Amino acid sequence: MKKASIILCVIILLAMAGLPVQAFGGDVMKGTPTVDGVLDDIYKQSFSYTINPQDNPVYITGIDAADVTASATTYFLWDDNYIYICVDIVDTSIVTVGADVINGQDYTWDNDVTELWFAAPGSDVLLINIDAFNTRITGSPTVTGDEGYIAKVGLTSYGYIAEFAIPHFFKVGDIFLFSTQVNNMLSVDPHQLACYGAQRAPYEFKLLATEVTYPVPEIIEEVVEIDPGEITVTVTPPPATTSPQTADAVSVAILMLGLSGLAVLGNKRKK
Repeated sequence: MKKASIILCVIILLAMAGLPVQAFGGDVMKGTPTVDGVLDDIYKQSFSYTINPQDNPVYITGIDAADVTASATTYFLWDDNYIYICVDIVDTSIVTVGADVINGQDYTWDNDVTELWFAAPGSDVLLINIDAFNTRITGSPTVTGDEGYIAKVGLTSYGYIAEFAIPHFFKVGDIFLFSTQVNNMLSVDPHQLACYGAQRAPYEFKLLATEVTYPVPEIIEEVVEIDPGEITVTVTPPPATTSPQTADAVSVAILMLGLSGLAVLGNKRKK
């Protein structure tokens, strides 16, 4: 009982200090989405979590966190080739420093970007991100786009969706470390910025063998309407036939007449 009380006190102190508790995380189901900047429904069967500037501030300047209308929900899936991460972001003021600036930087952070902090236990942390206009992937250590990482962004009516596929060497039951950080640029002035989430990949996520259920494809029956005026019907009458019964009756009649004629001739010769 005393040991449990000590552990509880440590957790409370960490929470009060604003430090992440390592136990946070979730189980990631197995499934393969389409990486296109759209949130596939199968993501919603797996683990997800939501962050915002008020509860998860990292670096906020030029504005009060309470005045920032923003949030991000991160979804997870995996298969034998990739770990898939889809971040659905509410951002009412999507702006950019411009493609020229982004392309000239090794790592873009002072912009509307979604950052993934990712690591295997005991390894260095990988940081990769993509801006809201899908200009290019950047990261640290330097990410050139040739490492096999995939990122696609799709704009929505309320913000944007950033979807990633990260090549991996994990197997069922393995754990990876992760966190999402969203940098929300409030104007073209880089000194008005709200970064929220977490850095350093402090949270544990476990890869499950359980697979998602894929939706059954909808079968659509196509009805083709045909104009009756376009249809030509040709009717061929059957060939004329003679009733077998009638033919037999006629033959019998002719035969009987022939026999009668022969009988008459015979009688005349006897006379």
